[in-house]
Amino acid sequence: MQPFSDFTSQLVTSKISPERLRFLSCDHVIPDENLLGLIADLGPSGQEFEFNYDQRKNAKMINELGLMVTNLCSVVPDGVVIFFPSYAYEEVVMEHWRQSGALERIGAKKKVFREPRNTSSIDETLQNYAQHIQKSSPGGALLSAVVGGKMSEGINFKDELGRCVIMVGLPFPNAHDPVLLEKMAFVNHKANGDGGVKKNEAATECVVEFLHFLRFALLAS
Repeated sequence: MQPFSDFTSQLVTSKISPERLRFLSCDHVIPDENLLGLIADLGPSGQEFEFNYDQRKNAKMINELGLMVTNLCSVVPDGVVIFFPSYAYEEVVMEHWRQSGALERIGAKKKVFREPRNTSSIDETLQNYAQHIQKSSPGGALLSAVVGGKMSEGINFKDELGRCVIMVGLPFPNAHDPVLLEKMAFVNHKANGDGGVKKNEAATECVVEFLHFLRFALLAS
């Protein structure tokens, strides 16, 4: 997965010549003309989307998100998958939609399935989601899932199972994650000059990594 600079700078020692490294990069399995990535910074009625920590529980914004999802479910056939940054926020949005009636309106377009927290129910949920899409096509279903959860990796939402993928906000990593802390410490070590890398080069690597993540998120949406 490109860019490779982050991996080579952190995993390959200076004793290995760059000429000895070989890279393999494969194209996306879906043709470019079959993909449409969009960033929605405003909802259908003009409400701004700003899913940061301070604003993410804003009732008007959650209502606007529900309106956008309802509109998408009206025009997109078969399966739609919506990813939330955490289980907690998925619960907040779903409960708000339930109380406001948005969940009922979405359900009138597509049957709503939610990612269970217990692993034992994952296969059953996916099977029910797929079966409902096959039976109700082009009506379909909506699957609510969580980034970093059990359905965000290793699940192939191919063809009618994922005609549209919605990413709500950005799934920022846990600031207390040990792996992230070690990586940040390593980058800071290099930025201070101890690793022989200039500070602006280390900053550039971080920017490139973020841009790569953003590109992936756009392709997924």
